[in-house]
Amino acid sequence: MEVLDKNLNRMPIAPEVLAMVPIEIVRSKYVLPMDFNTQTGVLSLATCRVKDVVKDFSLLQRRLKMKHPEIQSLQIYQVDFKNFQDGYGEHFNEHISGNMNDLQLDENEREKLINEQTRKADEILDQAIELHASDIHITPMPNGTSIEYRVDGKLVEADINLTIEDEIMICNIYKRTAQLEPVNLVPQDGRFSYRGKDIRFSSSPYGSSGMRNKVVMRIIGGAEKIPTIDKLGFGEEETEQLRRLISKPNGIILVCGPTGEGKSTTLYSMLNELNKSGENIIFTLEDPIEKYIDGIAQCQVRYAENEATRLTFEKGLKSALRQDPDVIQVGEIRDGETAITSVQASQTGHLILSTLHVRNSISVFRRLKDMGASVNSFSEQIVGVCSQRLLGLNCPHCKERVISPLNKRLRPQDLEFLEDGKYSYQSKGCTQCHNTGIIGRRPVIEIIEFNNTLRDFFCEQHGLVEIEAFLRKTVNFKSLYDKGLKLVQKGDVSLKELLSVTEPDEDIEGQQ
Repeated sequence: MEVLDKNLNRMPIAPEVLAMVPIEIVRSKYVLPMDFNTQTGVLSLATCRVKDVVKDFSLLQRRLKMKHPEIQSLQIYQVDFKNFQDGYGEHFNEHISGNMNDLQLDENEREKLINEQTRKADEILDQAIELHASDIHITPMPNGTSIEYRVDGKLVEADINLTIEDEIMICNIYKRTAQLEPVNLVPQDGRFSYRGKDIRFSSSPYGSSGMRNKVVMRIIGGAEKIPTIDKLGFGEEETEQLRRLISKPNGIILVCGPTGEGKSTTLYSMLNELNKSGENIIFTLEDPIEKYIDGIAQCQVRYAENEATRLTFEKGLKSALRQDPDVIQVGEIRDGETAITSVQASQTGHLILSTLHVRNSISVFRRLKDMGASVNSFSEQIVGVCSQRLLGLNCPHCKERVISPLNKRLRPQDLEFLEDGKYSYQSKGCTQCHNTGIIGRRPVIEIIEFNNTLRDFFCEQHGLVEIEAFLRKTVNFKSLYDKGLKLVQKGDVSLKELLSVTEPDEDIEGQQ
């Protein structure tokens, strides 16, 4: 909801716009029509009774649409009573009276309200940064608003209360900060900086009123340093494997896993190490650019309706090849065309780094086949596939030794990892961990380093169980579950957390 600073009595308002709202509604609801956009179907209204209009918004919109079907939505602007009274008198040539309730938004109180909403908008961000949250969720509810932070992968409820009016205004404050128009009818994406952090803003229309949005803001490190590969939290073996992969002169390296599992951080660490060597020209195509690295050409993918200004991963990758790069990062392989172009780029002597949304590393080639990419061509060029997850660490302040009911989901050989074959550790939740039982997260990663034997094997048609059995036998493959089970054994991670993030390995030996 916007606060209107203009004087209504000086605004030119077309008679046909004034006629779109019946005079009895103007008088009873204290709403004044100002403008109608014939292209979008949005009717703009000014009111000094914000709470009443918000409460009856759906009914008001329905009544106006019945008389004027061309109205698609309403845009409400907030004014003080004196401004409304003057505007009504000018455009309807009559006086409208009010009582003390109508004077609730005079100049001083309106300024006070705006300042309070601005303070709350900052408080939401401040609290998220202090909690080291990765995301902020502002969710409209029928009678209020829910604010939650994602901390170490778990949702923590904020202790900030918002009225519906606050929520609408604060959403628009964020939109203006992200240089977006305060339009509530369509999803919007933007970004802004706050206290040295990059904030990625996303809004989606909520309900049928056309006034409220579900808002999610992702907090990105911004000025924080990109960790080196050996500071990511992997073991020595995984660190050396990653360094061997990026030392390859050409080929394709894929980092797989769901959103929010640390893939981008791992890729940035790999790029930063390649950049510091001073031996590589590096070009990236990203959506979005999460961190800027000095000395690397970083390009933002752009999806526009106009073909002339659209920049897809495929189109950008073809252009990148003319920039004389040694290393190219493609933010994500989303379709067969991008996969094919990546193969072609690696064939001409480039090292390609990218991500792929797939469950685990052994499922990569099945996913590529589903995209329509040539599995044989990809197998020839692949040098490494990684799959990564983040596991929440037990809170040390409330950690206790337990016999987990989840033991029954484990294989006999897995139980051998536990103390006395049955004990593991789990945090019950306390004030230190915001009752989540988790403080901090640690990455686990499974890595397949490809050689010609593996390339030949993946060129053939094999099932997932057969692939895993071959990898375990040939290259001593260790899965995400294997890596996570070691953290359970050490007491760092609960069995509940491990099984919520990864699936137990099947008893492959028993199936052979």
